Amino acid sequence: MSLGDSLVSPQPPDAAAGFRVIGAGLGRTGTTSLDAAMMTLGMTPYHMRDVMGTAGHLDRWIGYMDACKSNNAAAVLAATDAVINALLRDCFTATSDYPACLIYERLMERFPDALVLLGVRTSGKAWAESMMQTIGLAPESMAGYPFASCPSCAR
Repeated sequence: MSLGDSLVSPQPPDAAAGFRVIGAGLGRTGTTSLDAAMMTLGMTPYHMRDVMGTAGHLDRWIGYMDACKSNNAAAVLAATDAVINALLRDCFTATSDYPACLIYERLMERFPDALVLLGVRTSGKAWAESMMQTIGLAPESMAGYPFASCPSCAR
């Protein structure tokens, strides 16, 4: 096998095929590198930047957070599926980063053949320091939907 050969054959985005990779890790755990690797393998990954950059996605995430706050399991499931259906409609074939990591369990249920990757840091302290040196520098961006803490969604 040469360096140019891929261990995973690239496939074109296909909503019918579903997700090939589910990134279950929070931001600041290598999600940008994971995205680059998935793109190299022919996937279309969904990252935090796609929430704002893809029409209708922010509204879907707001609906998800509202459902979480309602404490209504049926509403949470419906809102989660609405997010997933929007991802499929827009031809995403993999996820990484926040907020998609919040729905990794439902993604696993719907796409049991997908590879699940959990990115981690060396410690919680290292993760928190990285967050504060990057995303934490713009706290106003984290204060509202869909990024504010949702106590009803916590397990």
